[in-house]
Amino acid sequence: MLAFLIRRLLLLIPVLLGGTGVVFVLIQLAPGDPIDVLMGVYSSPEARAALREKYGLNDPAHVQYVRWLWAVLQGDWGTSIQQRVPVLPLVIEKFWITLLLTGAAALFATVLGVVAGVVSAVRQNTWIDRLVLVVSVFALSMPAYWLGLLFIFVFSVQLGWLPTGGLRSFIAEKTTLDVIEHMIMPGIVAGLTPAAIIARVARTAMLEVMRLDFMTALRAKGLSEGAVILRHALRNAAPTIVSMTGLQIGYLILGAALFVEIIFSWPGLGLEIYKSVIGRDMPMMLGLVLFSTCVFVLLNLVVDIIYRIINPRVRDS
Repeated sequence: MLAFLIRRLLLLIPVLLGGTGVVFVLIQLAPGDPIDVLMGVYSSPEARAALREKYGLNDPAHVQYVRWLWAVLQGDWGTSIQQRVPVLPLVIEKFWITLLLTGAAALFATVLGVVAGVVSAVRQNTWIDRLVLVVSVFALSMPAYWLGLLFIFVFSVQLGWLPTGGLRSFIAEKTTLDVIEHMIMPGIVAGLTPAAIIARVARTAMLEVMRLDFMTALRAKGLSEGAVILRHALRNAAPTIVSMTGLQIGYLILGAALFVEIIFSWPGLGLEIYKSVIGRDMPMMLGLVLFSTCVFVLLNLVVDIIYRIINPRVRDS
């Protein structure tokens, strides 16, 4: 297990370098100038040159990237060009807000996906199985931003049940219930696609296990169908389900959160990435990518460890 952990942590280095390197190149190729965002196009050339010199934008691209890497290794993630604050504390603050939404979406996706997958496998080729298939295909086909706008129109504009977005109400008392109300719609929208994928994987894994010979032997011993399904079939299908669930939670952090947070104005990493891209805030974008990549890789490492613990076939490999 120790050798496995060391290998995975060493693989983190090229992943981080590749991710931040690609983002840095894309920033350089993108049109626009961060100085225009900060000072406007009609500012004096002297003021523009001074600000460009302050942030080191006059240096070649590879020099800027190496200087940023060296500063990161020393614990300095730079200063946001837009917000004029250190990048690392701001990224950590936004991460906890994203983690709150991701946790809600992951809980929704895991519970709904596993339950739907197990029920679909047990009721194979029935109307329940076909209903799960239709709903999962719909969830996979609809973009998160379209579902978000649809949810806002139906549940906020038409029915008035839930707030349109944000983390808290501006006027009402700032309570935990208020945060939960704001989290319901973005949590469901972000969790629908992962739930559909988990459901399909759970169904397939359950069907594979249920067709094995030992399942017939368990029924022949007199075990109830519930015990056979939950204690034996689900337990043997768990490694595959856990592995896919971990990947989908990582997808929530790096993928769905971006669109969902923009649509619902959720003040987390996704919304911050959007604002930094619009403002050409290079230090903020690089910090967000670096932090998100670290979280994604470490999350997958945790999932792999859990997989090895619950799956004896790969535990000692």
